[in-house]
Amino acid sequence: MADANVKGFFMHHNDKVSLQFSLKSLFPRYSGLVVLLIAGIFLSSCSGESFHLRGSVALPAVYQNIYLEGQASNSPFALALKKALERAGSNLVSSPQQATAILSVEGYEEGKRVAGYGENREVRQYLIFLSFAFSTKTAKDNRVLLPASTVNLDRTQIYDSAFVLGKIEEERLIREDLRKNAARDVLLRLRYGH
Repeated sequence: MADANVKGFFMHHNDKVSLQFSLKSLFPRYSGLVVLLIAGIFLSSCSGESFHLRGSVALPAVYQNIYLEGQASNSPFALALKKALERAGSNLVSSPQQATAILSVEGYEEGKRVAGYGENREVRQYLIFLSFAFSTKTAKDNRVLLPASTVNLDRTQIYDSAFVLGKIEEERLIREDLRKNAARDVLLRLRYGH
């Protein structure tokens, strides 16, 4: 049998055929150089200031303890925000007296609307969306930290009436993901001040 590191080859076993490749089969003279180049590109992309692991956004000290206005503390978005804050080393507190900053959310809306029809005017796509405005101020003296800013996120869902239960679960997961992304967006704006 030919060496897999030298070239790609067909392997016959129980009437099944598979094609195997290795870096050496694709770049016989330069495989070591290709691996080093790929590793170098990956490492250089990870070394900049702008690189953050998903969910880890360190916030300025003024956002150590945040009180959330305009959302019930047990609302789905408040819970997503709380998790995001905890990953960033901050807390969502239950009263303004415990807070270093106040985050006000206005006009929070989640919903869906028809985005496309198929034959016979049957719904084929929905646009699931989330939108709100928010601002922050210091808890101590009400100094504005971040003026009103908006978050608008949406995702298209392909709909098939033959799979109603599956589509209901898919919509739930999309909404959950939109909330997580919205919370992360808020944290990034708190971190960078815009």
